[in-house]
Amino acid sequence: MTLTTSFPLRQLVTDPSERFQLQFAQQAALLLEGFAGISTESTARGLLVRAVAERDLHAATAMLRVAFPVLRVDPIEVVYLNDGTLEPYVRVRVTTPEDCYGDVVGQLNQRRAWIEYMADAAEGHKLVTVAAPLAEMLGYDEVLAKTTRNRAIAEYHFLDYRPARK
Repeated sequence: MTLTTSFPLRQLVTDPSERFQLQFAQQAALLLEGFAGISTESTARGLLVRAVAERDLHAATAMLRVAFPVLRVDPIEVVYLNDGTLEPYVRVRVTTPEDCYGDVVGQLNQRRAWIEYMADAAEGHKLVTVAAPLAEMLGYDEVLAKTTRNRAIAEYHFLDYRPARK
């Protein structure tokens, strides 16, 4: 598995005040060294940040804004392979309160997820594990937080690339 495929989300971060983006990118990469859930690549265009979970990209850019208050952050991109014929899939494990379980499962189904596993978790909680296209899961953390009043946890793990639905 290559770097690109193991971190199928990417986002370019640049410093608009710098003429030499590579120098900025190298400094920014040092700040994010060891940051869990992401990888970085310094380029002449800026810092390319890769991740599996959208929230990891948000956390990385928030950390960079502390050191570099003026940043330009491009939109998050999903990395497709073979001219877009293969899309990344993730396994998402959601632990949710029982009273929100039906809503959570319904929302996952709307995102083209298929259920792999359902079980009781700690007292008053349920666990659901699904596989889903990563592009469908963008924005899901916010929806989950709103639905469960911040009482659920979602964990993301890269699975593989599968044929893209047209």
